[in-house]
Amino acid sequence: MDNLDHRILTLLQENARRNNDELATMLDIEVDVLAKRIESMESSGVILKYTALVNEQVMDDVSQPIRALVELNISPERKTGYDAIASKIYQYPSVKAHFLVSGQFDYLVIVEGSTHQEIAHFVFDKLATLDNVTGTNSHFVLKKYKENGVVFEGAANDKRVAVMP
Repeated sequence: MDNLDHRILTLLQENARRNNDELATMLDIEVDVLAKRIESMESSGVILKYTALVNEQVMDDVSQPIRALVELNISPERKTGYDAIASKIYQYPSVKAHFLVSGQFDYLVIVEGSTHQEIAHFVFDKLATLDNVTGTNSHFVLKKYKENGVVFEGAANDKRVAVMP
């Protein structure tokens, strides 16, 4: 990957709905050059998926998933370290993202479910019972203010009064 590939990726991450003509103009390159670069990054696995960032807070549908951030302490396996345990965890459909992290916990797992109880049962029945899991800490997401660089509508205009101790 070179500088042009990085610039293409940056623009696609900002807005993947830009068409190739618009992207080529922004990058001052030919459309066919851009198309070949994108195709190459897709076929090599650099670009895995195009997705939409959704603001559930302005949707009328109240059945939006509940999200939790689950921190896990792990006892790594002798020969495979963290990877074999990770593959057991990210196979679950409820797991939307899974990261090996530094700090007090080893993994950060983002889990979605339809109720708080569903997520709690998933953590207690599936994650906490894995042989190598030595501890969990769960945080339910109450409100999104910013995700992937996008500030959600209403976040800057929140008029709630701060509670002071």
